[in-house]
Amino acid sequence: MAYEPTIVYDQAGYAAVTPRGQLLGVTVQFVPSTVGDYINNGGTYADDGIDYSWRGCYHEIQGNASFGGIAGHQYPPHVWYDTEKRILFQSIRLSRSAMALYQGSGYKTNKARCLQVELSGYSEYQANEPLQFLQNIAEDVLIPWGQWLAKYHGFNLDIQHLPDPWVISGSASEYAPQRLGEETWRHYNGMLEHANVPQNDHWDCGALDIWRISAHAALLIGGLLVEDGHIEEEDFVQYRCLQAPNDTLYVVTDQGKITLNELMKVHNQKDGNVFLNELYNAGMLKDKFWSKIGWYGLAVIPWRQDAQIRV
Repeated sequence: MAYEPTIVYDQAGYAAVTPRGQLLGVTVQFVPSTVGDYINNGGTYADDGIDYSWRGCYHEIQGNASFGGIAGHQYPPHVWYDTEKRILFQSIRLSRSAMALYQGSGYKTNKARCLQVELSGYSEYQANEPLQFLQNIAEDVLIPWGQWLAKYHGFNLDIQHLPDPWVISGSASEYAPQRLGEETWRHYNGMLEHANVPQNDHWDCGALDIWRISAHAALLIGGLLVEDGHIEEEDFVQYRCLQAPNDTLYVVTDQGKITLNELMKVHNQKDGNVFLNELYNAGMLKDKFWSKIGWYGLAVIPWRQDAQIRV
């Protein structure tokens, strides 16, 4: 059976819950602004004439998502998400730019085709975010964004294009080393946190494991997890990654992305863990990424709307 998301967006970028989402208790609420209609209308993308790539940005609410607090917010993202209750509050449709980033004198930030979400919780506690909450973000936020971009904009959001882990101390500075350079930001086509955005001085979402969020989304849409998701993901990726369709799974090397089919012709189709270790020891892999995310840094699954779930 084809993977059914929990939330879908129409062409304008308004969210709606799918039948599967309803069964899982997912809800969507559009929140009319009490500040002014201009809030819900959002802004225009790329009004400086630059052809920015699409990208997604995670923010942290520093508290809980509430209807009243969202309605009165002057600088909202597109959506707000309660990671425990699985409620998606929408302030701005995706086809219009959000307002949650600071705009300095460099390239556009909000208007740089940046989809934005505020997550419930506090940045200082994100290192301990329950795995289920991370998986909820993958299903209710990340996958619907990717499908909207693929369907209506023909754009492949690279959900495995993520910033490197960074030192949290001192990360709130505008000049902190984890922030992208202006040219990198202009062409960035993956997911990141507010802490990575240039010209800004926020450090959210702290140590949120955005690598695991993207990995879970990639495994679902790529057909590598059964419907209920009850699999030890690290072991599954290490041992089963080579059993994915050869035309949909890639490995990151210093030379870019190459298919497993190409690699296996050279490396004799070893079992996943042995095979990846040999590639790493041979210097062919960009990084091993053992910290928290296991082999997640190695698998890059391009977006496929027709991906099948194996049950």
